[in-house]
Amino acid sequence: MFLLFFPIYIDPKAIDTSQPIAHNINIIPFASLIDMAIFAIKHGYYMSLVTNIVGNTLLLFPLSFYLTVLWDRLKSVKTAFISSISIPILIELIQLIENIFQGTGRKVDIDDVMLNGIGFFIGYRIAVQLYSPLKEILSQSSIRLKKTSFITSAIYYAKF
Repeated sequence: MFLLFFPIYIDPKAIDTSQPIAHNINIIPFASLIDMAIFAIKHGYYMSLVTNIVGNTLLLFPLSFYLTVLWDRLKSVKTAFISSISIPILIELIQLIENIFQGTGRKVDIDDVMLNGIGFFIGYRIAVQLYSPLKEILSQSSIRLKKTSFITSAIYYAKF
């Protein structure tokens, strides 16, 4: 029997009680990145390190760009900074819940939060820089940016 909790299947057979939850949580900044760098230096395998850094940095870049252009509340640096911290933390919390109830074996890592936050903030800054020229170009064409709430647009795009 499976329970459904916020699209996470809860399988009682998958719950691993042999290890404490803290075993899958890293709260020491740069610890996993340093471990990957040491492994890369010893074994000459750099793709894991590069993939982790680039992938985690670019993960939230499109979301921040989209939110900055279409959501007026994200125009301030303070709101963008708070979002760049809270969204990656929410992602890691969901990952922790999945790990607890499904035994996915994934670790919750502060390095992921930092890299996701950096990528989100970079996307925000680029969107802010491009928004005025983009708005000017679009005002001269037949294409219009439709201002909408984040919830409304998320529901709209979730239908497709």
